[in-house]
Amino acid sequence: MTVTTNSAPHKHNLWAWVPVALLSSLLGGLAVMTTLAVQDPHFATEANYYAKAVRWDETQAQASANERLGYQVQLSATFTPEASSEAELRLLLRDEHGRALSRAQVRAEAFPNAYLLESTRLSFAEVEPGVYTARVKPRHTGLWEFRLSASVAGQHFTNIQRIDVLPAAHGAAQHGAKP
Repeated sequence: MTVTTNSAPHKHNLWAWVPVALLSSLLGGLAVMTTLAVQDPHFATEANYYAKAVRWDETQAQASANERLGYQVQLSATFTPEASSEAELRLLLRDEHGRALSRAQVRAEAFPNAYLLESTRLSFAEVEPGVYTARVKPRHTGLWEFRLSASVAGQHFTNIQRIDVLPAAHGAAQHGAKP
């Protein structure tokens, strides 16, 4: 019995490299997506989100108090980049009957919706009864969120306003709406 051997060189089997190519492309894609996610300035998480979740009952109690007080808030922004790099915020604070609320301590956390990490804290000053102003330097124009907190005569009130902070050429921002 004669056994023949093929003395021709073995051709490389390309199918053996298909799983290697698939795994390599998977890892390469994962590396690209991770790099993009880490460097994205728009990505942010809510600060102290766990503590806020734990205090959910307090948040609901404050929402009930806000409803009971019936305070009305109107916020607008005027931004003229040619004249100043600051936007002037004007806040009208009224009671449930539409009367001006004076001597309130009004504070806010403000940030552009697309850039949560660029939040700033504001203190409003009363310029006339029920009218409060503050200034902010907007690095970004567009939709902003203002988390307002006001204390008047021992009563605490919170409100969230979302308004457009746009250059004056686009028109002054309109007052926001409740979320």
